[in-house]
Amino acid sequence: MNALPETLGIVLTVSLVDYTNRRREESRLLPQRIWAYNDMVQALSEIFDFWKMLYFHSGQQRELTISVENPLSQSTVVLIADRLILENKPPMAWYKDWWECIPEESRLYEHHFEQLLLRHQSVLDPVAAARINRILSTYFSRENHLASITREQRYTNLNGGSLPKSLADCWPCAASKQSFSAVHDFYLWCRQERDSLIKLGVEANDLKIAGDQ
Repeated sequence: MNALPETLGIVLTVSLVDYTNRRREESRLLPQRIWAYNDMVQALSEIFDFWKMLYFHSGQQRELTISVENPLSQSTVVLIADRLILENKPPMAWYKDWWECIPEESRLYEHHFEQLLLRHQSVLDPVAAARINRILSTYFSRENHLASITREQRYTNLNGGSLPKSLADCWPCAASKQSFSAVHDFYLWCRQERDSLIKLGVEANDLKIAGDQ
């Protein structure tokens, strides 16, 4: 009979020590977790801002809104690709045209996602790592990668002349549904992670936000 209270006391003590250690470890890793979150949101925001820029310069009359309820979708991307003329000049002065801008910017964004896995591997949530890898294998896949656009595709010969091309003429956006689903799933994870960090006492102002509220 006396063994039962003693056993319960040991179990409670072990549980308390385990809980205390876990809380101490969470507190120790919290600054790194905040850094990782903000880094991930920055990489995601680059993709969102890129498509917003393309949307505006494809002749749309309103701004593109990206949110949980209004994700970056294949249909929107197809609309952009059909209307964006690659011969036109982007707003960045260092690019001559979209032929230069789109591949270079896309390679840069891919590099940033690859760096997320290396830079934050010690604190990266397994779900987040899986979603980043899915973006790398779909959005940045060989078939979908916007860096695949080359200057050799610059013109289509038509009766001895040349025709300015749209993005849709050079990029298989019709096959990109899965890749934008991967981006949206990562976006949802970032929103959940932000909520979790706020519950741990992190100030909302210290956390970046991807997309539009």
